[in-house]
Amino acid sequence: MKRKASTRRRTKEDTSVAVPTDAPPSLTPSSRHEAERRFVDALASPAYVAYLCQTRYFDSPAALAMLQGLQRWRTQPTLTERLSYPLSLFFLERLQYAEFRDAMKRPEFAAFCEQQLVLYAREYPRLLYFAET
Repeated sequence: MKRKASTRRRTKEDTSVAVPTDAPPSLTPSSRHEAERRFVDALASPAYVAYLCQTRYFDSPAALAMLQGLQRWRTQPTLTERLSYPLSLFFLERLQYAEFRDAMKRPEFAAFCEQQLVLYAREYPRLLYFAET
């Protein structure tokens, strides 16, 4: 796929950056909401959270500000109901803490989190059964 030429040519002495004419449009509110929902749902995977931490995604102030903004998914019931994986809210909360982000950089801790989720998924239905009787 060819890129469109920018509106301004650069010369040797020109150090400014030319703006491409095919810049992507900004997200509409509904598509931004959907992108946020998908990102929060993806946080239910400890492997994905570990990958983000290991690549230092959350080391930037912008990413931490984004995490702070996503906290509304935890506090607003109308948003929480739309999540496919409510367990992602646990990781969303824990990512606020630098200690957790540092721990997720270690593969053995990420594997431990994955193991705990498997145990939870296996035992939770049984716990519900005993709670009903």
